[in-house]
Amino acid sequence: MSETDKRGRANKYSPLFAPLAREYYRHGYTNAQVGKLFDAAERTVTNWIRVHAEFGKACREGRAEAAEFRVSQIPPPPKLFPQPAPPRLAAAAAHGQPITKVERVFVEPPVRNR
Repeated sequence: MSETDKRGRANKYSPLFAPLAREYYRHGYTNAQVGKLFDAAERTVTNWIRVHAEFGKACREGRAEAAEFRVSQIPPPPKLFPQPAPPRLAAAAAHGQPITKVERVFVEPPVRNR
C-alpha cells in the first residue's frame, strides 16, 4: 500500500495536547471529559495514551498529582486511645485512693400505660 493510499481517518492528535491533558488530569478529569475537550472519543484518548509516549506520560503524571492531592485532604483518624476515665473513677484516682470495687447498677425501664 502506498503512502497516498492510507485508509481511515486522519489523526487528530497533536503534541500540544500533552501539557493540556496533564493539567486536565491534575484537576480530576476522566478520559471521557478530556476527549470532549479535544473533540475525540474516550477510546481515542485511551489509544493516544497507549501510542504516544509523551501524552501517556503527561496523563500519568497529572493523575498522580491529583491522587496525591486527594490523599493529602483525608483528615487524620480520630484518636481512640487514651480515652479519659469516667468522672467518678478519675476523681478517686486523683485523690490517690485505690479503686477497689466496681459496681453495676440496673435501672428499670419506665412502664408505659397503654
